[in-house]
Amino acid sequence: MTWNPEDVNETLRQETLARLRAEGKEEFLTLEEGVTVLTVDTSVAIREMNGEFGVRKIFRVTVNKKPYDLPLSPSTAKQLTKCMMNDKTNKVQIIRAGQKKQTRYSIKKA
Repeated sequence: MTWNPEDVNETLRQETLARLRAEGKEEFLTLEEGVTVLTVDTSVAIREMNGEFGVRKIFRVTVNKKPYDLPLSPSTAKQLTKCMMNDKTNKVQIIRAGQKKQTRYSIKKA
């Protein structure tokens, strides 16, 4: 029998997802540069997490019918909640520009 690292990685990924879901959490959404359309699940409470980049607000979102947790800085979380309240929608566009520490987000109604 040969050892395939891709099989091991997929097994670890599935075990991690099962553990997260047992805790009521989902996989983190990684936003690519450009526009991402997502729906914010308002039935799940916003959580806070202290990480290596400071405090993050965690929103439950859906992209292409798949649930994710979306970690946002407090300022971006404020933009998101303002957009949702002003436009009375939970479907938004997040536009990501830049890389690493120069990353900036814009949030608009989808």
